[in-house]
Amino acid sequence: MQNTKKALVYLDKPLKLGLSPPENIAMDKWVEKYVKLPAMTSSEPGPVKLSRTPYLRGIYQAFQSIYVEHLVIVCGRQVGKSTFLFSSLAYAIAQDPGPALFVMDTREMAKYTSTNRMRPLFLSCEQVKSKLTSNPDDFTNMEMRFSNMVLSIVGGNSIAQMISRPVRYLFRDEIDEIVGNVGTSADPLKAAEETTSTFANRKIIDTSTPTTSVGNIWMQLGSCEYVFEYWVPCPECGTKQILLWDRIKYNTDEKDKERLLANVYYECKSCKYRIIEFHKQKMAENGEWRARLSENIPKKIEEGMDCDIKETIILQDVLENQARKIGFHLPKWYGLFYHSTFSNAVREYLEAVEANKEYGDFTKMRDWSQYWAAKPYTMKAATVEEQKILENKINIPGHIVPSGYVALTAGIDMAQKGFWFVIIAWKIDLTCHLVDYGFVSGWDSLTEILWNTAYMTEDSKQMAIFRLGIDTGGTKYQGDTALTMTEACYAWLRANGKGRAYGIKGSSHKIKSGKKMQISVIDKMPKGGKQIPGGITTWTIDTDAFKDALFYKLSLEDGHPGRMTLNTDTQLDYVKHLMAEQKHFNKTAGRYEWVAVSGMNHWLDATIYAMAMADPECNGGVKIIRQNAQPIKQRRILSRGIEG
Repeated sequence: MQNTKKALVYLDKPLKLGLSPPENIAMDKWVEKYVKLPAMTSSEPGPVKLSRTPYLRGIYQAFQSIYVEHLVIVCGRQVGKSTFLFSSLAYAIAQDPGPALFVMDTREMAKYTSTNRMRPLFLSCEQVKSKLTSNPDDFTNMEMRFSNMVLSIVGGNSIAQMISRPVRYLFRDEIDEIVGNVGTSADPLKAAEETTSTFANRKIIDTSTPTTSVGNIWMQLGSCEYVFEYWVPCPECGTKQILLWDRIKYNTDEKDKERLLANVYYECKSCKYRIIEFHKQKMAENGEWRARLSENIPKKIEEGMDCDIKETIILQDVLENQARKIGFHLPKWYGLFYHSTFSNAVREYLEAVEANKEYGDFTKMRDWSQYWAAKPYTMKAATVEEQKILENKINIPGHIVPSGYVALTAGIDMAQKGFWFVIIAWKIDLTCHLVDYGFVSGWDSLTEILWNTAYMTEDSKQMAIFRLGIDTGGTKYQGDTALTMTEACYAWLRANGKGRAYGIKGSSHKIKSGKKMQISVIDKMPKGGKQIPGGITTWTIDTDAFKDALFYKLSLEDGHPGRMTLNTDTQLDYVKHLMAEQKHFNKTAGRYEWVAVSGMNHWLDATIYAMAMADPECNGGVKIIRQNAQPIKQRRILSRGIEG
């Protein structure tokens, strides 16, 4: 009897330590039962309702499969991807623990996501909360130590952080934005995968909206054994089908845009029934994941090719056949959220078409392709040859603004001994013309450009600088040993900006808002933290996006809205600065990037800064101009070099 009591004590000990067997429950049911979305970051806080994202059930089944070790998820925005990622982590912690690593593109984004999304979700889930240790220091933003496992959160721009520990679970979000350290030849994705090699039951989850056809996520999708698409039944005839963009119908002859959008529908491939938004809920609930039994599936998806259901296999059969690496593709219009409707897909598509037609702006179509269709977008004209650029000259001399142009913007690139400047004239439709470029020394010269310089128009009016953008630098400024170039720039902007001059910080990564620019106010000096009364306005810009746009403008034919032209005095020196960078494929990052190939690129940078000041994302850009030339007081008409 005494031995029996002792045995019962020992049997009870694992239960007290939280080592009870996992609950025997399907993963999707577990998520609905235990996971809650935090109010601070969710549009629909509270218990997860997979009735809002029924297509996630199949992906949860794949995650729970003992055979699948690598999931690749390519999806549009607002389809529940984040819910899947964070709830899968919660399930792993509570039900099937093992060391885990969550990788995002930057440390800053990883910290934000952990603080505002992961931690609140974990703390609201009792099954996860019960695994916390008694030491609060074990539950930090970047590392969470539970009683049964460790979760580390890192930025993908640090290979050292990604490969410093063995893990069973490897989550990689937005992998098209994950790059290696500068100067390393290692493949960050491959290096991270190696950390899972000692676990026979490993799980690797890759997600992203695609960028290009050679981007990380699209290449991963191409290496899957099976790629699944979501097939839904027609509410009228029951025919199961993929929801393809070409079958979203609207009246192209309708001039009233709102009336057009009110009558958008999806046409059944079989009976031609008009499927409207009301039908999507039931269709999604009765849908199923199927994979095509053919080759080169990503290419077929990219081209919008249809498929006969007889040439597919359902997810359950694949899971039973012990597939190791499978992928999922899901466009945004499958979503059941407010902004994921057929009509919104058409609205943003038409806006993208209009932007390209009216302004020569391809970026909206690129974003639509990636965020709605979940397909890569590769710009056809990334670079232009030197001679082709010089062919963009028109019969207008330097320092003269052609007729029909409404505003001038200036871009300034700082150097140790002075400033490289570019002056560009703009039409409302973002057609632009190079008016002037050069080099000046001293901050007084910049003040002269901003406040005391006027350029003549063809009809003999004067036009002053509308906006000026200047790189805020960062290295030692030789003009004053006590200041860095950034501090000197901030001081000049504080004294002279007055709503017309802005600091610019370049970023080679996409801005998370999906835009090309992001505004911020700096209220302290970087060194010593000295207050800047009133602060200064700076813009972080996606430099790659603006370089893409520049060369797209230079590639347009005469008469196309958005084209960039040059004055007759433009020399090869300016063109060589533009050609100092080219777009090359980075095997490590798995994408095309702008890289330096020769010489100086100062006028290239100054040009994209001037472009940023005209862009509609910059407080409306030149679109807010409603006159051909500003009536201004008499100013000097200056030649190149500012000494004229």
